[in-house]
Amino acid sequence: MQGNLDEAMEDIQELLKWGSDNVVLQRQQQLQFEIRKAKRPDYYGILDLTQGSVASQFEIKAAYKVKALKMHPDKAPEETRGEAEEAFKLLGEAFDILRDPQKKKLYDEGYDREKIEERIREAEEALRHGKRHGGHHHYHGGHGGGCGTGDCGGC
Repeated sequence: MQGNLDEAMEDIQELLKWGSDNVVLQRQQQLQFEIRKAKRPDYYGILDLTQGSVASQFEIKAAYKVKALKMHPDKAPEETRGEAEEAFKLLGEAFDILRDPQKKKLYDEGYDREKIEERIREAEEALRHGKRHGGHHHYHGGHGGGCGTGDCGGC
């Protein structure tokens, strides 16, 4: 699958050399998303959750506890400690994403960890600055200006 996506991206890049077109640019963005999605770790598989996106928070937490006890690097032989630490780190990453309902939703939609974190930061920034969902208008809250926090540097 990854090879097909990479080949399609090469074709898109070649088309873009001839000029940009909204349809081609849109397809490029879709392919970039699919490539990132194909490369991301299977967090449900890491936690041995076969039911995938329907797993409850309780099931996710329980699966993490079981795996964490089994995989803890301190239990690994010295010669495989580095590998065990990397696997344990990935387990923690899986738990971090799946235990948070917002992050889990984005993961289920196909986003990788980097894009999930980026979208969460953007949402938090928008809330911090009082922006309305989907718009670029600042909420003034009847106070005559700014975003109301006094620390946005020029809202």
